[in-house]
Amino acid sequence: MKKIIKSIVIVLAVSISVVSCKKDNDVSKPVISNLEVGGHHGEHHHKHRSVDLQAEHKHHHSKGHIGEDLHVSATILAEGKMDDISVKIYNKGTEIVNVKYDDFKGQKNAKFHKHIDIPVDAKEGEYYFRFKVVDKLGQATEKVVELELHKEKEK
Repeated sequence: MKKIIKSIVIVLAVSISVVSCKKDNDVSKPVISNLEVGGHHGEHHHKHRSVDLQAEHKHHHSKGHIGEDLHVSATILAEGKMDDISVKIYNKGTEIVNVKYDDFKGQKNAKFHKHIDIPVDAKEGEYYFRFKVVDKLGQATEKVVELELHKEKEK
């Protein structure tokens, strides 16, 4: 009888450990949705360039103004809990913004909304805007948008 009980306990212990390991492996990478890039402080929300990057193959282009702020908004879901969110604006060999946010560390979901200053010494032209989320398991998701910077607002 003791032998049977020991066998059952061992089988249960092994089953529990297999299920808990499987559960960790089934955690999805972070999901970034409703990404909006563009506009600046003071503009009405409907003028912001809304970018739905769920379909990776689509071409997206946003605009920003040198010396002003750039509106960035996104909905984030991270089953593995957020560890790091970063924003980078760069082009060939030039990085003009590289910011990390830890406001959402440990959260599973969040509504990200920030206004990022575009440096006054940035040059006009084509850049890439990268929005990246890394969870506590080290899984990362990033979205990249083409960003056109101008010195003056278009009229």
